Amino acid sequence: MADYLTGAEFEVLFDMIPVSFAKITNVKANVEHDTFIEGGNETPHYFVKPKKQADTMIFEKGLNTKLTNNIFGTITEGMKIKNIIIFVKNHGKIERTFHIDEGIVLSKEFSGFDAMSRDVLVERLEIAHSGLKETFLPF
Repeated sequence: MADYLTGAEFEVLFDMIPVSFAKITNVKANVEHDTFIEGGNETPHYFVKPKKQADTMIFEKGLNTKLTNNIFGTITEGMKIKNIIIFVKNHGKIERTFHIDEGIVLSKEFSGFDAMSRDVLVERLEIAHSGLKETFLPF
């Protein structure tokens, strides 16, 4: 039986500073391309073209009442964040590592304020990035 990672145990570093998040979505990198078919040949050829739009990633966490790990308060829209690293873990052991050289904060938002609700207030960052790379670990 194969071992699969379940759940979402991970750690995030922004320029080597640990930042806690509960959820990361849009974890992907895309490439734009053109497709060409030559005369008499039904097999298409693909050519990578320069990207017109950056990939984005969304980081979310619940608002904490303690002032520990409050880097979120120092992050502003338009801010560049270098060296974003995501460690995916299984019972504390790092299984996968993802790296982004540089990102820029597109938006920073909070879930709505509702005094009648018991929902956790959520902080959300949307970051456009230079490209997601997976770093393979030696086993």
